[in-house]
Amino acid sequence: MAGTSSVFAAGAAQAPANSSMSGSVRNPSGRSIANATVRLRDLQTGQLAGTTTSDAAGQFSFPGLAAGSFTVEIVNASGEIIGSSAPISVEPGQAITGVVVSTTESKKKGGAFFTSTAGLIAIAASGAAVAGVTVATRPTASGSK
Repeated sequence: MAGTSSVFAAGAAQAPANSSMSGSVRNPSGRSIANATVRLRDLQTGQLAGTTTSDAAGQFSFPGLAAGSFTVEIVNASGEIIGSSAPISVEPGQAITGVVVSTTESKKKGGAFFTSTAGLIAIAASGAAVAGVTVATRPTASGSK
């Protein structure tokens, strides 16, 4: 993957950060977008949990995640959110793949609610479904059963 991914630890009492999430960035016609800024937002706290850049094929990855509920955001050069995923719940040890986030081409200023952090958290609280996501559980490092 292009760019560097950073995932911030929220505290010592948090579950191990052994989950991951990956996917792709697309434009409204379904074409991959290279070098897009991709952010991962923790929906419980509203804080950014990581930032990366999509590679030449439009792929992104967030390794080393702790369990939680997240949304993936695509932002333009001005920092405005131009696309976001539905809420994605991550359990300890899960590898979530196939997340597809499409950008919008809307130039309207009236839709700020849907591109704001408060709007994304409200949408997440509504229980919107996520489509096209695969979840796999990784074996634990200790090998215990």
